[in-house]
Amino acid sequence: MTNPKITRRQIIKGAAAVGALGALGVPSTAFADKGNGGRIRWDLVELTPPDIRAGGEDTASSEGETMLNLTGSGTFRPGHSRDVTGGGTWDSDNPVVGGSGTYRVTELVSWVRAPGTLAGTPLRDHIGRLEDTRAGLAVLHIQY
Repeated sequence: MTNPKITRRQIIKGAAAVGALGALGVPSTAFADKGNGGRIRWDLVELTPPDIRAGGEDTASSEGETMLNLTGSGTFRPGHSRDVTGGGTWDSDNPVVGGSGTYRVTELVSWVRAPGTLAGTPLRDHIGRLEDTRAGLAVLHIQY
């Protein structure tokens, strides 16, 4: 299989995988905003220890070395599937459906909070407060 066909749907699935990997590998963060009805902010971050800044990029690659890059940030409110904001950019070097564009978040599918926080670490947060960080996995529908 030298030139497998990749559909746009597979690119979006790849984007979801990047998000899931980001939640496990700390290139994305979530900040709980207690003053805004339980709204949670998510970011694909730039992590240059000890600094955490908004505006980072997550990348996924396939076995054939095709790359998918994402940037983005937004908010959601657990228990309110349509109370979402945000989006970002995507680009792919896939020869079949490669290109670039933007995406926006349209729905919160699920949010599973996990134990953990960045509070007490030597990191410097330039987005929110380390005390407000939360670990977890958000699954979001997007439109591109």
